[in-house]
Amino acid sequence: MQTRHDKATVDLTRTRAEIVPGVQFRPQVHQSETFYHVMTVGTSQYYRIGCAEYVFLSVLDGRTTFSEALALTARALGATALLQNQATSLYQWALESGIIRFAETETQRQQLPDSKKTSQLQWLQKLNPLWFRVPFGRPDALLKLLEPYLGRLFSPAAVAVSLLLMMAALM
Repeated sequence: MQTRHDKATVDLTRTRAEIVPGVQFRPQVHQSETFYHVMTVGTSQYYRIGCAEYVFLSVLDGRTTFSEALALTARALGATALLQNQATSLYQWALESGIIRFAETETQRQQLPDSKKTSQLQWLQKLNPLWFRVPFGRPDALLKLLEPYLGRLFSPAAVAVSLLLMMAALM
């Protein structure tokens, strides 16, 4: 039997959480700012978090409490670390979003049976077409070459004609 925690009555600073299996973090750099895309494979949800938020979430391993994770993050990041109220909000949001979950105790882990369904589900989730990544490199040169020929397809007149054709097809 799995114990369910009520987030409204539990002292979150003493809880232990872990990242849900199937959640992936991918770093992205945009205009010299690093952020992370959070992808939940099972639900195909995507989020974007900052570096401080990523460091805090990455420390949550199921053995580290919220308070310990906040202290480790503050030690690693210094002045750019999250404040306690920011970390609490992030923690609650991550729990509600399914990015992290409360860690199970050792007795709870022993009571849960290992099933083949979970491994099959994880394998099927890897086949999700939304997760396939196809590198295009830098297609700017090709697009500039095609722009004089295909640019008219996206003019306001062409868009209006295509919308009229679609509406006529529906009737």
